[in-house]
Amino acid sequence: MGDEQKQIYHEKQKLQFCLLHSLNNLFQEKDAFTRKDLDDIAEKLVQEDPYEGNRMPFSVIFKPHHNSLTGKLMGIVLNVPVRKYGGLWRSRHWVSLRRINGIWYNLDSDFTSPCSFGSTEELRDFLDAAIDGGTELLLVKDDD
Repeated sequence: MGDEQKQIYHEKQKLQFCLLHSLNNLFQEKDAFTRKDLDDIAEKLVQEDPYEGNRMPFSVIFKPHHNSLTGKLMGIVLNVPVRKYGGLWRSRHWVSLRRINGIWYNLDSDFTSPCSFGSTEELRDFLDAAIDGGTELLLVKDDD
């Protein structure tokens, strides 16, 4: 292995496919997901509801973000509220954060390149501000 540094994979925003770019950036692989994959998943979600009549509260599924930063996370996916044109146009944007070579990166597809966080404290401050602004977090656990 030596001193080789892993090249960071970073897809840039095209059209309104930020979820696709976010997932490929998270998994650090071109076509880890395709538009067809996401369309198929969405279709399955519409057809099947495995939790019908047996729903869990989100508080049981997700732990608060500040308790999970020390755990084995593959990354963090953010769903960020976006307002443009004086608040007339509202949408949401998907962003992935991932730790690569011991450094946390913001892999936002709107950025020209990945942006590193200087410290875990800087990452926590970023997440706190994001949550205060209405961002939703999904914590992605590492299977290893």
